[in-house]
Amino acid sequence: MITLLFVSFFVLFVLRVPVAFALFLSSLLVIVVGGIPPLVVIQKTFEGMTPFPILAIPLFYLVGILSNTGGFTERIMDLARALVGGIRAGLAHVNIVASMLFAGVSGSSTADTAGIGSVLIPQMLRAGYSKPFTVAVTACSSTMGNVIPPSIMMVIYGAFGNVSIGMLFLAGFIPGLLLGLGQMAMVYFIARRYDFGLEDPAERPRILPSLGRGLLPLGVPVVIIGGIVGGVFTPTESAAVALLYVLALSFFYLRELTLRSLWEQLRQAGLFVPIPLIMVATAVLFGWVLAYHEFPQTMVEVAKYFGATPTGEFSVSYTHLTLPTSDLE
Repeated sequence: MITLLFVSFFVLFVLRVPVAFALFLSSLLVIVVGGIPPLVVIQKTFEGMTPFPILAIPLFYLVGILSNTGGFTERIMDLARALVGGIRAGLAHVNIVASMLFAGVSGSSTADTAGIGSVLIPQMLRAGYSKPFTVAVTACSSTMGNVIPPSIMMVIYGAFGNVSIGMLFLAGFIPGLLLGLGQMAMVYFIARRYDFGLEDPAERPRILPSLGRGLLPLGVPVVIIGGIVGGVFTPTESAAVALLYVLALSFFYLRELTLRSLWEQLRQAGLFVPIPLIMVATAVLFGWVLAYHEFPQTMVEVAKYFGATPTGEFSVSYTHLTLPTSDLE
């Protein structure tokens, strides 16, 4: 059955079936062939969406979407341009730094790409950057949304791995910072190597005014991390508080969000929010099928056969070794 599960999943994956549907269909095939009651499909799929922290996923996604239309993106990019716009290949560095800052607001690489990429990709192309380089920088920098808190991936991992989401958020800061600095170093090396990025069309803003305009939008991660670490609210409650913060700031301070645009963003969120939830639900079903057919126990036995300890380390057995009597004298 395990072979059928993996073969069917691989065939569906090769046929370019979406991953969530490939997980579901391969699991359903094994359940039907194995004589398991089909009601298990509904039960286990529903269990994948019942953990309380999972409610934070649509809330964080809404925070990212509303930040794009509420004026957060422009202020974050102005601050990034003021900080690193003067470096060689300045717009590429602005792309990376803006993605780092926006990741702390949205927690979603999708919202990061939509907000930062839609503005900076045309600017980089007009400035003479090649299309492959521009797309590569935007795609790589947007992945920091999965590392820098509040990360939706960390919420999912913490919910199902029984790990503190607050501690995961704290642990993501330094790796996210190092990832961004590494990307900036690579961009600078490529720009020097191929001699481009000497001039950018946009004027570099002054740091203090840009910092003043971007300070309140950057308060989102402070509210989330500070509230969780301080014990004020749970990760799910922090997502709701962050959403209220973004709504209040966009409506009453920045005044760039209207009821009409809010309704449009809610409609857009209704199309995209179910995607990660469906992925999680079908992955839980797939994992249950593996556990039902004792796949973890099989892997443990295989590991033991090759000399692995329960901690993942490999040990060498000396019981079968003999030494000559002369060596012991």
